Amino acid sequence: MRRVDGKPALSALSPSHWRRALDAVSVPLQAAGPDARAGIYAPYQPRFEWNLWLASLGEWRAYPWVVRTELRLLEGSPAVLRLFAGDPFANEPPSWVRAVRWQYWFTTPDEKRATGAWWKREERGLYAPELHSGVQGVEVVGPTP
Repeated sequence: MRRVDGKPALSALSPSHWRRALDAVSVPLQAAGPDARAGIYAPYQPRFEWNLWLASLGEWRAYPWVVRTELRLLEGSPAVLRLFAGDPFANEPPSWVRAVRWQYWFTTPDEKRATGAWWKREERGLYAPELHSGVQGVEVVGPTP
């Protein structure tokens, strides 16, 4: 079994949310930011959340469904949006989307008391290609991780 320092996670962001402290697209039962408590899974195994976690352990090329999810977010696919905790795009598909890798660690009891945060987290960079939907269709923007 592979040892992981902390808990890796992926999040999808649109441009208006890139500089916000919290993720733009929350997934049920997945930590959405430092102040979000971890969800209780038993007896339910959340497949999408579990697959995001597994994908975050590897490279995006081994998990092509991550890029397909980005594409469906650009299309505003209701089936894909139902996988998320609400529609953060206000019923209008974003024109840009990117998947970002985060590393999470539990805060210490002292940090939790002082800040109220359950997690510490650090952005680890772009996970999959950043996509843009424009007049010419969908294109990859910037370097491919």
